[in-house]
Amino acid sequence: MAARGLRVMRANMRIRRGAGNGWGGAGAAGALAWRRSRRIVSLRSAVMGMLLVFLLIGLAAGVLSGLFGIGGGILIVPALMLVARMQPLQATGTSLGALLLPVGALGAYEYYRNGNVNVAASLTIAVGLLVGAYFGAHWAQTLSPVQMKRAFAVFLVAVAIRMWLSAK
Repeated sequence: MAARGLRVMRANMRIRRGAGNGWGGAGAAGALAWRRSRRIVSLRSAVMGMLLVFLLIGLAAGVLSGLFGIGGGILIVPALMLVARMQPLQATGTSLGALLLPVGALGAYEYYRNGNVNVAASLTIAVGLLVGAYFGAHWAQTLSPVQMKRAFAVFLVAVAIRMWLSAK
């Protein structure tokens, strides 16, 4: 009789605990709903964190693009690979997708407003970019992630050496 009373008391405690957690369920059902909600909150926090990382990468690339005319390959791609842990092809594609409108529209407009855009040169370069980006993207699909990382590192070092040597 005492053992049965103890079991009933334990069952009542579990029901109260489940019902009192704010999820309206009793016992295990309420606890399961609570654990699911914690996972959703955790996932939401992770997504918001990544959105913040992407926003900060974009802001940094925008400032550097406005200052030096760089952004995509020099900043966004390495940041996506190192901070967001993207594979090189995904980082490159994401960078190209991000650069379609904002860099061309707002950055160029500010320089144009101040008389610092050679329109003929810009349009000619744009044609080259259009064709070159297509073939570059096609070629990139044939490289492994390791080959992409190494090729990009060689490119950055070559640009850095050239800039260093030409500075006066």
